[in-house]
Amino acid sequence: MRILSGFADLIMAPRYSGPRPYFLLGAGSQWINVPKVANPYGAVPGARAGIGIEGPVRGWTIRGEIAATAVLSDFATGRSFTPGTYWPVTLAIQF
Repeated sequence: MRILSGFADLIMAPRYSGPRPYFLLGAGSQWINVPKVANPYGAVPGARAGIGIEGPVRGWTIRGEIAATAVLSDFATGRSFTPGTYWPVTLAIQF
């Protein structure tokens, strides 16, 4: 299964410089692809919530986070009326 997601996230963090923890909440669209299975829904909504840490490294802002991401559809979960969930781990560089 492959999932392509586009999310808008709200990041909530304390206001100070240096390494700092943050919480995130997001919502967006997801496109699910399962080989040899037709997706009858097209794009489906999704939501995510997680935690992370960010900090400066040599003039760059580096973030690492883990977030529970819900696919608000039962497509490819194997159970009717049961949304899917996955736990992506993200490493980001802000420039």
